[in-house]
Amino acid sequence: MNRNKVKDLIDELLEKIAFYRKEQIIIVEPSLQFNLKKKIEEAEDKILKLREVLKNNPSSNFDSVVLEDLSSFLQSEHGYKDFDKAISQFIEKIEIYVENSKNVALNNKFNNKGDVHIGDIYLNKTDEKLDSETIIKELKFASSSIKNEKYQFHNLPNSQIEREETKKLLDFISEKSSTKTIAFLTGEAGMGKTFITRDLYHSIADKNIPCLAIKADRKKESSIENLRNSLGLSHSFMTMFEALADYDTLVLIIDQIDALSQTLSNDRKPLETYTELIDSLQNIPNIKIVVSCREYDLAYDTQLQKYQNRQQYAQIKVEKLKKEQVIQTLSLLKINASSLNPKFIEFLSTPLHLDVFCRVYKPHHNLLKPTLTLQNLYDELWQDKINDKSASLGLSKKEIIQLLKGVSNEMYKKQTLTLKKRKYKDAVESLKFLTTENLIVEVSDRDIQFFHQTFFDYVFARFFVESEKSLSDDLENNIQGLFTRSRVKQVINYLKYYDEELYETEVRKILSNDKIRFHIKLIIIELFSFYEDVLIEEKQIFNDVISKDSLLLDKFLNKVKSSRWIEFLFENHTELIIKNKKNAEFLIAYLTRINAEKAITIVEKYYKEPSYNLIFRIIYNIEDFSKPRIFSFIEKNILELRKDKYLYKELIDKISQYNKEWIFGELYNFYSAGGYADDKLIDKLSNTDLEMSYYYFKKIINKHIANDIIDIFKKNYLYDETMNNHGIYNFYPYGKEKKIMTVYLIQC
Repeated sequence: MNRNKVKDLIDELLEKIAFYRKEQIIIVEPSLQFNLKKKIEEAEDKILKLREVLKNNPSSNFDSVVLEDLSSFLQSEHGYKDFDKAISQFIEKIEIYVENSKNVALNNKFNNKGDVHIGDIYLNKTDEKLDSETIIKELKFASSSIKNEKYQFHNLPNSQIEREETKKLLDFISEKSSTKTIAFLTGEAGMGKTFITRDLYHSIADKNIPCLAIKADRKKESSIENLRNSLGLSHSFMTMFEALADYDTLVLIIDQIDALSQTLSNDRKPLETYTELIDSLQNIPNIKIVVSCREYDLAYDTQLQKYQNRQQYAQIKVEKLKKEQVIQTLSLLKINASSLNPKFIEFLSTPLHLDVFCRVYKPHHNLLKPTLTLQNLYDELWQDKINDKSASLGLSKKEIIQLLKGVSNEMYKKQTLTLKKRKYKDAVESLKFLTTENLIVEVSDRDIQFFHQTFFDYVFARFFVESEKSLSDDLENNIQGLFTRSRVKQVINYLKYYDEELYETEVRKILSNDKIRFHIKLIIIELFSFYEDVLIEEKQIFNDVISKDSLLLDKFLNKVKSSRWIEFLFENHTELIIKNKKNAEFLIAYLTRINAEKAITIVEKYYKEPSYNLIFRIIYNIEDFSKPRIFSFIEKNILELRKDKYLYKELIDKISQYNKEWIFGELYNFYSAGGYADDKLIDKLSNTDLEMSYYYFKKIINKHIANDIIDIFKKNYLYDETMNNHGIYNFYPYGKEKKIMTVYLIQC
């Protein structure tokens, strides 16, 4: 039969592709190798997809056409020079086969009125154009996982908080003139990114803007086609969005893409599916794409890093809740926040912390303490639900714990956050209890997951540590592939707050053991670099281990972003940092945000002639210009700063809020030396302080004729058009009728 011949030819073609993959790259010139390799891989991927769709395609006509073209391609002898062109043409044909096979399947599903030929675009005889209303309904249905996310704190009515980031994303979406089409919503775990994307989706829906919102942690598919099918969409993503081209704006939201990154998964295909989707849709003229992701994964996952270098890229960082928002939420629990420690309020300003606190708080519990951690809260949640609540209901604690252990181990083994519910049909009562208590959630009729990714981390790490296994010994005696990275991260994070002494021991052993691969050690370094709550033990590990290993030190200094670590490093290891020339200037720039005066002191001590880049980084990162020490540094380097007109303009604008007299004096010197006149800046300054601007601009005019300045004054003053014999214009400031200001012009 044709079908069997097609299958045989596909297998033969895959062998031929494998040959080209192996041999072609060796022979072609180096400049062409990368592009050709990508095309070979693309062809292989398309053929595999063709093989998959043929399984469900009964059309004999389809088989005949595919058979003819596959035979033709295999029989031809493609030389190395023309293989590029041949493979490109064949990829196009495969894409047509795949697309048309979808249409055949659709036709067989909805209409059984006779045979359909391969050339048809729409296989239904009515051949109707895609209906936008139907597409929008499909998109809404496919977005249900985000649409139905909770919007308030656990069991706390009227606790919804409006987030500033939602407004920023709406501004990004509504901005038509900007070249930015992809916005990454970034923040650490528990910052409320899913809540923001949920809120964003509903705000967009209220404006009748077509939108598809996908939770990537629940739709983990190995291809775009599989993703489309799992969402229940009848046409390809491109087809559906292009059919909505008449709308001013289209939106794609992808939530929790970090769940697919290499730090949590060894399978790269699901992440590649989403990056391929983003790349394929981003050039649609009216589309805006929003992706939520942890900062850690955006910084370190190679698949996600690439977006930061694109012109279309924008980033919106999720900030913690405001103090007033935390206090308002606590008041719903009848907690008077006036006597609470500021560190406690700061801890609860992370939305996840506040949510779990609301779940476990009881007036008699000692939770209102400044040393509270997320691990403390999860310990309390475990005690309240697993130990106490299960006993009060007469359930088997042992069976519940066994189920939790089984679920967490299976998730780790499969590197997924979602599992099939049917796998646990023998533990119905335990699963019902865990879902009722919202420790495990049913994300669909068939799938389950932990209520938050951090709780999965906690459960898995808890069981590992309770088994009394040594992480370092386990690593040394087993394969240390990428698969182990997520386990290392989970267990190390757990140990940090569970047993500081054991934590220090394990970290030291991992970093010092030559039998443990460097990519595992790098996980520890990356975790260290992000910690804001730096322990004494961690500082000692830096002193004893990291600072004495040049490779570890270089990686740590390259990745460190924590303000606590920056302060520690410059307090104790300034010379070590300065010697590391590759990272020194960036670290000084970070220090400037924390303590500008200290950063300036270090520069003046260790750099006789600081580079322009270093001066630029310091000035750019200064937020408070009220200190005399900062003005002294600016004056020493003013000639360098004047070279960059954009930086200079921004500098003048910032300082004008703190010291107008210095600004006018600097502008006098600058313009007198032949500097350019910036109309907008002068206009702004004259509006800010007319009398001071008059005094200094009169001096400038007497020194250096600037008619454009006179034009600015004419906008802000009532004036006498007639210049008198002495070259004087009379200007009357608005609201000051009795006082006459004069501006002198030298007549040339």
